[in-house]
Amino acid sequence: MFMHEPIQPAEARVGRSIRVGIFIFLFAISSLVRAGQFVNLGPQITASTLIGTTFTRDRAGNLLACSVMRGQPAKLVVFDLQSGKIQKILPLVGAEGAWNAVTASDHSVYVGTDSNGHLYRWTPGEDEAKDLGQVYPGQTWVWDLAAGKDGEVFLATYNGCRVVRYRPGEGFKEISNGPATPGEEYARAIAYDNGTGKIYVGVGSHAHLVEIDPATSIKREMLPPEYADQEFVYGVNVFGNHLFALVTNLDKSVVINLKTRKVETVLPHMSGQQVMTKSPVNDKVYYVVAGHLQMFDMSKPADGPTELISCPDPLAMTWQDNTTLVLFTKHAGVVLYDVTTGKSTARDFEKPSEPVVIQSMTLGPDGRIWMGGYLSGGNAAYDPDKKISTEYKGLSQAESIAVLGDSLYFGLYPHGHFAAYSTSKPWAVAKNNPHQLGAIDGQSRPFAGLGVQELQKVFFGTVPEYGTLGGGIATYDPAQNKLDFQRNIIPDQSIISLAYTHGLIAAGTSISGGLGIKPSQHEAKLFLWNPQTHEKIFETVPVPAAGGVSCLINGPDGNLWGVADGTLFIFDVSHRQILSRHKLVDTDYSQKSIWRDATLIIHPSGQIYGTLDNKFFRLDPASKQVTILRDSKGVSLLAMDHTGRLYFRQTVDLWQYIP
Repeated sequence: MFMHEPIQPAEARVGRSIRVGIFIFLFAISSLVRAGQFVNLGPQITASTLIGTTFTRDRAGNLLACSVMRGQPAKLVVFDLQSGKIQKILPLVGAEGAWNAVTASDHSVYVGTDSNGHLYRWTPGEDEAKDLGQVYPGQTWVWDLAAGKDGEVFLATYNGCRVVRYRPGEGFKEISNGPATPGEEYARAIAYDNGTGKIYVGVGSHAHLVEIDPATSIKREMLPPEYADQEFVYGVNVFGNHLFALVTNLDKSVVINLKTRKVETVLPHMSGQQVMTKSPVNDKVYYVVAGHLQMFDMSKPADGPTELISCPDPLAMTWQDNTTLVLFTKHAGVVLYDVTTGKSTARDFEKPSEPVVIQSMTLGPDGRIWMGGYLSGGNAAYDPDKKISTEYKGLSQAESIAVLGDSLYFGLYPHGHFAAYSTSKPWAVAKNNPHQLGAIDGQSRPFAGLGVQELQKVFFGTVPEYGTLGGGIATYDPAQNKLDFQRNIIPDQSIISLAYTHGLIAAGTSISGGLGIKPSQHEAKLFLWNPQTHEKIFETVPVPAAGGVSCLINGPDGNLWGVADGTLFIFDVSHRQILSRHKLVDTDYSQKSIWRDATLIIHPSGQIYGTLDNKFFRLDPASKQVTILRDSKGVSLLAMDHTGRLYFRQTVDLWQYIP
C-alpha cells in the first residue's frame, strides 16, 4: 500500500462535512503513494517452561537432569547435579516442546515432541540432539515414552492413539495395530513391564487402560468398569507386580495387582503427570501429591500413603544411591531426600528463559496492547507511545481478553475459569489484583470475550472439556460479582465469537468441541441471544458447510460482518437475513479443531484489516477485494491502538503495522 503523510485540513471556511470528505478521499488516494510500514517489536512474554524431564549420567558418572524447555525451537537443557551448572543447551530443531522424556537402557536420552511428533535422541558426550524423524504418519504429538530392553523405547501418540516402538538400527514400528482403543485419539501415558515385556497405555479423552503384548499386538482392557466414565488415564507406572494408573478427572491413582488383575488400593488426591519411583531396595514407592512427598509401601497396601516432606512440582525422580532420592522440579530446583534419616536439602539452578507464543491480544483501557501467553501463561502489555513492554506473571493461559471500564477480563485455560484486573491499580497477584471470578464446570477454553458497556457486563463464549461437546455463554456481572452460564445453546457446538448489536448478543459457533471427540454436527451457526432473558431468538447457517464462525464485528454499513472458515458474510440483523457472501481465502479445517482464526478491525481510514489462515490482509469494504500484506506461518490475532497502528502476532513476536 502507498500513501503520504496526512495532509492538513482545508481552510476554516470549508464546512466540517466537506473537510471530512476530503480527508477520507485523500487518505484513500494516498494508498497509491507509499507502502505501509512493518515493525517487528519482538517477543513480549517469556518463561522458563520445563516439562519433559529424565535423568542420565555422563561418562564420569555424574548425575544429569535432562529437561525440555519450550521455545522456538524447544531445547534440551542438561543440568549437572554435581556442579550445579547447566552443562548443555541443545536445540530440538522443528519442535516447540515435549511433555515427557525417558532414558533408555543404554543411557541415551529420548524426547518425543508435542508439535511435530518427532523423536529426538541425545547421548551424553555429544554436542547435539539428533532428530530421528516423525514417529508415525499423521501423529503430531508424542505424549509419553517408556524404556524397554536393549536400548528400545515405546511411544504413546496423538491424534491416532497409537503405540510405536523405536529400536536403534531398526527404526519405528507401530505395535498397537491401530488405535490402542478404537475411537479414541489420545494415547496419553505409557509404561513397560520389565518382567513380562508388556506395555500399559493410558487412554483419553474417555478413560481406558490398555495392556498390549508387543509380540502379538493383542490388547486387553485393564481399567475397572466403575472408572470408565472418567476423562483420561493420565499417568501409568509399573513396579514389580503393581500397576499404578492416574485417572482424571477423578484425580485418584488405582493400584492394580498384575497377578490378580484387581484393584488393590486407591491413592487419593493425585494429579498432573503422576511422577513416582520405587525404592531400589524394597517395595516402597515415592511420589508427590499437593506439594508433599508421599511414600506408599506396596507390601502393606492397607496402610495407605505416608506424608514425608514438602516438595512442590516435581518433573522427575531418581536415586542417587540406595537411600538418597533426587527430585527435579519445574522451577529447576533439586531436592535430595534421605529416606533413612528423613533429612532433605534443596538447591536451585539458574535457568534460561524462552519467548512464549502470544495466545490472545486486545487494546486495553490504559491504551496498551495486552497479550496472553500460550501454555506457560503469563501476560504482557506493550505501550505504543513509550515503545516499551512490561511482563506480568500470575495467570494461566488466556484464551481471550475482554475490556469493560478500566478493567481487563481474562478467559483462562484450563477448566474454564476467569479473572479480572483493574488497570487503575498496580498488578499485584498477592493483593488480589488480578482476582479470580470463578470457573464453569465442564468447560475448558473461553475463546470469545466481549465487554458491553451499555449492559455493564462481560460475556464469554466457551469450548467444553476434553472428550465432550457443547459450549455456551458465560455472563459476568461486576456489580453483583455474579457469574452465570448457559450451556449447549446450539446443541453440541462451541461458541467462539461474540458481538453486541441491536441490543442483542450475536454469537458464532464451531462444530468442534473439546479435543478427543469428533463433531456430531456438520455446519456452524450464527445466532442471536437476548442478554436480558438468556434466550436464543434466532439462528441460521451463515455459510453452508463451514465448520466455524471465528469472527463477528459490527460492519461499516450497519450490518453484522462475520467470517466462517474462509468466507466473509454480511448479515442484516433487523431483517434476519444473509445479504452476501465473499470468499476471502481458501481454508481447510478438516484436520483440526476450529476454535479461532479470523479477526477483523475497521481502520479509521475506512479500510478493514484482518488476519486469517496465517495471513495479514487489507479488505476493501466496497469491492471486498483482499490485499495480502503478510503471509507467514504463525500470523494471527489483531488489535489496533488509539492512533490506528495495527498489531498482530507471528508466533512469539508482536508485529506493528503502520498503514
